[in-house]
Amino acid sequence: MIIKLKPKIQRKPMDISFHKSKSHALSYTGSARQKLRENPEILREFLKMVANKGFPEIKTDKFQIRRLSITKSREDASYNTSLYSLEFFRNGKTERYFIKELDIQDFFRLQRSENLRYDVDIIDKINRHGIRGFGGSDGFSESLALKIIADSGVVGRRLDIVNSVFSYVDAIKKRSFICYEYMDLKTVSELYDEHKISKSQKESIDRYLSKVATRVENYLEKNYSKYGFKTAPKIFDISPQNTFYDPVKKKLHLFDSLLIT
Repeated sequence: MIIKLKPKIQRKPMDISFHKSKSHALSYTGSARQKLRENPEILREFLKMVANKGFPEIKTDKFQIRRLSITKSREDASYNTSLYSLEFFRNGKTERYFIKELDIQDFFRLQRSENLRYDVDIIDKINRHGIRGFGGSDGFSESLALKIIADSGVVGRRLDIVNSVFSYVDAIKKRSFICYEYMDLKTVSELYDEHKISKSQKESIDRYLSKVATRVENYLEKNYSKYGFKTAPKIFDISPQNTFYDPVKKKLHLFDSLLIT
């Protein structure tokens, strides 16, 4: 049966702030900021775990961080991606998050080899790297891409955004992180490969995501200046590989989008 994906579009503002300098970039929700203020040891212990690959997990009475995997994103890529889960224990409940760490060491070596300017904004540097075909997905730009998608008006009854609660880029240590709310779902592509959705369902979703991408592109063409851009950037990877799907609620959840300037 073909899924009819023709939602009533409505705007859904995202509670997230963005800050950047020549060497650092940061985004966070009000809730994430409050949690980190009340529990500064979470970030401190996480960075210890990042520095020591021999630590499979860190657990306290307030939170648990587990290393999930370290993978090279694809054969032609110059970076490694490490994945972590964060469980935050509060008032007898467990809040779950997913953290992606991107090692961008090789990107900066590539920059030096090409004699690129060093006084260019860090986000522009990473995006230039991405446009060369190495991925270019840093946590800050990824979080901003999702904010732009939400602002564009595509979020509605059939489509939502996986909330990014925190992102960070350190140009000095060549590291990038993004933290998402955890969703226990599979992507459209995974469900199709496992024969849990039909070919017609997959094709219907593909067409719908294509329309979403077009709407986001049109929105950016008119509104790029409000995000601090001098020209309209591009957002890629609004795709079945980067979209969770809930077959029961028939709802899509976008994540992991790529912003290229």
